[in-house]
Amino acid sequence: MKTFFSALVLAFIGIMFFHSAPMLAQHGAGTKGKVLFIASNPAQNKQIGWPIGAWAAEITHPYWEFTEAGYTIEIASPDGGAVKFDGFSDPEDASKYSAFDVLSLGFKKDPSKMAMLENTKKLSTVNPE
Repeated sequence: MKTFFSALVLAFIGIMFFHSAPMLAQHGAGTKGKVLFIASNPAQNKQIGWPIGAWAAEITHPYWEFTEAGYTIEIASPDGGAVKFDGFSDPEDASKYSAFDVLSLGFKKDPSKMAMLENTKKLSTVNPE
């Protein structure tokens, strides 16, 4: 009975600790500082007329590395607003060019991460402090 009671107290303390601690993504992201990503806004290729965007892996792979290391990420773009993945870099694109990019797929399936790309800050308004 004493062992059961001790285990119950430890479980309660653990629940209270984790419940009251701030919930930070990626193992405590945000504790070391900020990193600014600059991504391109959607555009049209002038030579062939195809829509182009930011290469998914150039955003998603460093995102995971920096957040795992404890940094907060802010994304800005030259015009502000939406940043779209280039079709060939999208793991769900019909071309299947980047079909095995599981980091980009995981990023794309997380609404909170994709929201970061929907309304980026205009680069000229970013405060470097």
